Amino acid sequence: MIYRRVTLLDEIWAGAPFRDKGALVARVRATVDAWVSAGLLRRSDGDKVVATAGAASYKP
Repeated sequence: MIYRRVTLLDEIWAGAPFRDKGALVARVRATVDAWVSAGLLRRSDGDKVVATAGAASYKP
């Protein structure tokens, strides 16, 4: 049996394509919240991921 680990980035990009930067950041925030709730990510680390997504440039 082959197991594949799903990363945070895999789950974020599963929502692509994003209509705009706001949609991307919303997807990042929702995914981070789910991972934090599941105990897979610390809130402080998740906040950094969301902040980085918000500060990044975006070109559709």
